[in-house]
Amino acid sequence: MALYLHDGSVGGQATWTEAALAAGVADGAVISPFFTPQNARPRNPSGDEYAERIRGARGEVILDATTHAITLPGVDNWANYRTWSFWGGPRGDLSTPVHVQEHVARVFDHQASLGAPHLTPTLTLDNPIGPSADSAIELAEEGRAQDSASWQSLSGRRGFWLSPDLDAYVGSLVSIRAPTWFVTVVRDTMDYPPDMSDLRQTAAVCRTVQTLARRSRVVLCQSDLFGLPGIAAGADSVGSGWHTKQRICCPATYQQNDPGQVRRQAEWHTYEGLAARLHSSVSDILQRNAAARANALYQGTVSSATADLRHHHLGALRSLVATVDSAGISPSDRVQALRDVYEFALAEIDDFTRRYSRLFQQVRAQHVDGPLAGLEAYARAEGIWA
Repeated sequence: MALYLHDGSVGGQATWTEAALAAGVADGAVISPFFTPQNARPRNPSGDEYAERIRGARGEVILDATTHAITLPGVDNWANYRTWSFWGGPRGDLSTPVHVQEHVARVFDHQASLGAPHLTPTLTLDNPIGPSADSAIELAEEGRAQDSASWQSLSGRRGFWLSPDLDAYVGSLVSIRAPTWFVTVVRDTMDYPPDMSDLRQTAAVCRTVQTLARRSRVVLCQSDLFGLPGIAAGADSVGSGWHTKQRICCPATYQQNDPGQVRRQAEWHTYEGLAARLHSSVSDILQRNAAARANALYQGTVSSATADLRHHHLGALRSLVATVDSAGISPSDRVQALRDVYEFALAEIDDFTRRYSRLFQQVRAQHVDGPLAGLEAYARAEGIWA
């Protein structure tokens, strides 16, 4: 299993990544051309330098060309992306086999120069039938043709996951026999926690992961705590970070920040025992009324130091992934392991609601109810909900 740190736009990204890798709370970093330039720019190390710093901290280096973001609506953060030469013709032009071949070759060349594995680019799909879906298959097949051991990517929005044609499309991907799949759920907004109320989508993602995981390793990109149902379905790794753009893939992830907008980062405390993060005001209620119980759920003593909070979140997430992944290869055992985590969290949160504050109900609604319902829908359909 692994926890990957996705690239992002926060100042100090490279330094914070090094520190997290050195602390053992993350295993590698995913470089994106939207956030890291090929050649150094002010406040942005070059791809080569960033890769060396990741390796120096004993981390795995991955370069994701992030082709799946270029057609998302409103994407305009091209300053760093333009420094990479991923395209022989116009950006995004995959209209001919030659353009597909050249794009994949250029991506692989850049990855090889950084000492990263070949990760085949893909497109974000709204439907498993149509020109974009066909182009994504062409990219995947070209990646396999250029390197039979290349990793593959799958990226989809809500319509893709809910399509009745999803399973047939995923079946065609299995035949590529990729050793690793990078799977990305593209959301409509950058809300975190993401809206997990549509249990059908969660179930569809889990079903897809289960199918791919029969022959391949599966990574749930930019998923954070909300990748846990996918881990139960057979994935072994998630992508995360300390900023929303590292935890959520959506059009706004690749849009320019408004330089005139000042955002004050709220303080959040991640409670491993609740599989949830609590705003400091809610966490304080718990600490005041049941400190020993709170510390047991938090797995330590709460610190307000920013670096401590970053590392604690990653450590808690990594531990939750390990808890589910260590249940073994049986889908029913993995589902039961995560079900146990969620049901324990529900009992604790409901007790806190009765004793201390109704604010804990929001924690339940945002972090547990949706993922658990999606997990149950997936598992019942597969006949593995005991």
